[in-house]
Amino acid sequence: MSNGLRLLSVVCVGLVSVAIAACGDGGSGTGGAGGAGASSTGGSTPGSGGTSVTSSGAGGSCEDEMGSPSCDGVNLNCDSYCQSALTNLKPHVAELAIACIAADPNPGASFCSGAKVCIIDALADGDACAGDAADQACASAKMSCSPVIDDAGCHDFLDGLTAGALSTVAGCVDAGCMGGLETCVRATLGIQ
Repeated sequence: MSNGLRLLSVVCVGLVSVAIAACGDGGSGTGGAGGAGASSTGGSTPGSGGTSVTSSGAGGSCEDEMGSPSCDGVNLNCDSYCQSALTNLKPHVAELAIACIAADPNPGASFCSGAKVCIIDALADGDACAGDAADQACASAKMSCSPVIDDAGCHDFLDGLTAGALSTVAGCVDAGCMGGLETCVRATLGIQ
């Protein structure tokens, strides 16, 4: 379990059970009407335009392109984080992140600082499908980034990203990966 996952477990304690399932163990669920204090909502849903990617591996079925994430139910204070998840994360991973963001009991506090944890942890726990582009980016990251990251840690960060976000992260890695791979991922997602 990554440090981010441990931190998310703390963030998810006491939240509605649907969000705990989505945040804590990678289970399914929806954000529903949002967390306490959610009064204003964003409302855009991306067009997926893609096809479902399913592969079998040691972990079972991988269906990270399945889902219809939406910012409905997310407090307006957290909308920029939700929009980042919609734009930069594969649909299933975005659903996990958004369910956690929507369940934030204090969305106005510190400008939704819990949302950053939700997004990083959804990447790590989203069971996203690995692909050739992520494999290539991880090979480059192992050579360019400091601190050095292992394959599993790299794939935790990269497998749940859309092709566009992965390309941006790969450009950061190729440019010297200043601050490490997590810094490149956070910059791409706008969650420094």
